Amino acid sequence: QNYLWQIPVAQPPGSYKLRVTGYNGVKHQSANYFSIVVPTVTSLSPTVGNPGTLITITGTNFRTDVPTKIFFSLERIYGRYISATSLDGRTIKFTVPTTLEYLRSPLVGQPATMNVVPYQYYLVDVLYGQDPEMSTLGPRFIVPFPTVTSLSPAVGNPGTTVTITGTNFRTDVPTEILFKHPEATLYRRFIQATSPDGKTLKFTVPSTLSYQGTPPAGTPAIRDVLPGS
Repeated sequence: QNYLWQIPVAQPPGSYKLRVTGYNGVKHQSANYFSIVVPTVTSLSPTVGNPGTLITITGTNFRTDVPTKIFFSLERIYGRYISATSLDGRTIKFTVPTTLEYLRSPLVGQPATMNVVPYQYYLVDVLYGQDPEMSTLGPRFIVPFPTVTSLSPAVGNPGTTVTITGTNFRTDVPTEILFKHPEATLYRRFIQATSPDGKTLKFTVPSTLSYQGTPPAGTPAIRDVLPGS
């Protein structure tokens, strides 16, 4: 006699024997085990990038009927759960988040959230259970530091537009640029600029710099940007 049985969607991977109880109370058990397979992860591409980067996880046994839960975390202390559905059972795509949440009740002074920042290695887990321990660990993802290769022009007056060329500049949020006096380094100004392409930043040279903190007696709080500085 044949029986039709649908596996529950939330059934975790493992080996199971099927047992059927007939109308007369007689129980029938399968001689063989039925296995629900564990997903495997073979690669992550790219493994370097900024928040907002689209990541492709390649592996096997990903669910195509329901979303797979991905856990992106910093050592499983701060993390974020992301749901994504595989179209072919071999790849899953997700976007790197900008913030992570503390997974437990924060301690006194412990922030509830943190930004995804350089230079950290983040874990990528493909879950097949209800917590991160029941997961397939993928390669680590790293957010790189920005690098600066050139400044153009390197000479000019206040009001000059300067282009910074480099790599790994954020395109989703502004980058903070510190413009300061080369000798009196406590005089400075923070300038925010957003890169359109991840390779260039533009900012305008300010006309004044502010003293960082409370200036000592007789020290001006603001200083002009002067020639030769």
